Formats: sequence, C-alpha cells, structure tokens
Amino acid sequence: AFNLMDEAGLYDITQSDNKFNSSFEAYLTSYDVPFIFMNPSGDAFDQLTFAHEFGHFCNDYALGYENTDIDVAEVFSQAMEYLSLIYITDCDDLPRLKMVDSLCTYVEQACYAKFEQEMYRIPAQELSVEALCQLYERIATDYGLSTNEYFESIDFVTVPHFYTSPMYVFSYIVSNDAAMQIYQLELEKDGAGLRCYLDNLDNSEGYFLAFLESAGLESPFTDGYMDSVRSTFCEILEMPDMAA
Repeated sequence: AFNLMDEAGLYDITQSDNKFNSSFEAYLTSYDVPFIFMNPSGDAFDQLTFAHEFGHFCNDYALGYENTDIDVAEVFSQAMEYLSLIYITDCDDLPRLKMVDSLCTYVEQACYAKFEQEMYRIPAQELSVEALCQLYERIATDYGLSTNEYFESIDFVTVPHFYTSPMYVFSYIVSNDAAMQIYQLELEKDGAGLRCYLDNLDNSEGYFLAFLESAGLESPFTDGYMDSVRSTFCEILEMPDMAA
C-alpha cells in the first residue's frame, strides 16, 4: 500500500494557506485507488494525522473499497496512530500527545454523538439555529466541554461528519477501543499488535462485537475490561492509577 501511494503520488501532504484546512482519505473510484489529502500544521501532531489517514489508505487498499459498517470504520486509522508511537523515535512526547488526544476522543466524540442523536429528535416545527445552539451548549456542558476556554456554542457547525455522514461520529469511540487493544498487544509483545493489524486489514465484518470476535479482540463491555484501558492511560500519562 505504501509503495503504491509513494510511486503513484497518491497523496498531497504539502502545507498551504490556500488549501482546505483539514485532512482526509478518499477513495478515487474512477482510478480504483485511495488518496490522502493533508494540510499539515507544522507540529508533532502531523505525524499522527498522517498515520491516521494512511491507516484508512491501507484498509481501503486491502478491501478494494468494500464498504464496512460505521462501527468499525475508524479501527485501522486509529490503530495506525497507536502503532506509530512504537516505531516513530524522533518525538519522545508523541505517546503522551496521542493519549491526551485519545482521552479527548472518548469525551468529545461521545458529546457529538449524543448531540447528533438528540438533534434528529427535534420536531420539524421546533427546528431552528437557536434550538440547535441551545441543545449543543446543554449537552457540551453535561460533558464538561463548556469549561474549555475554546468552547463556543456553535462549535458543532465545524464538524463535517454531521453533513456528509450522519451518525458517523460514534465510530471514533468504539473503533478507538479496538485500536487501543491492538496497541496493547504490541506493547505486550513486539510484533503481536502489528500482526493483528495486518491479519485483519481485509476483515469486512461490519458489526463491532462480531469484528472483535473475528479479530481475537475483547469486548469493552466485559466486566473489568476498562481497567486495562485506564492503566494504559495512567502509565503513559504518568498519572497515579487510583483504582490499582
């Protein structure tokens, strides 16, 4: 996949003030190949961003753009980020940066998912800009995001998934769990997580729990499972594990 991307020039990762300020992977159906678009910001997070989009690239390359269910759509992109933490050696703080980002994923994307679900329940006659802003502000406050100095009640308008892929944002939460399990396998034994990743790149199972079972991964709903997730966060972020 990397050789194809490199030799065919199936990427644009140059920085430009005239480019769309975002990053994504898209499948070019006319050419039957994936493509990576990225507008880097010039910091260490660019490495994680590229790893994320290249994970999508590999998954689409292996599956031939066979659509999978939303539940697992972000597994290989997020897992590529995690695996890159082990193989990228020129940025010592990258693991901490990724763990902070991962914690944000659990909170922010859960907030977005809750907002999206409630948004579609608003009766048509009550739907307005003001109603959406009020709903988002209430839910963001419930999730503790309104205490962020960058919080604005209209933040949701910058989330493209609400317009292009309704009910997609929840994938970032459940997929992140599967991705972290692949990372934990790699931490426990060199090559184990990478092997799991490669073995399942063409796994077209779309249902989350069925995907986990087919990949030999564990359900996050198993009693006591989240303790291992918390321990991983605490170890890398150098925080005391109060439950240990």
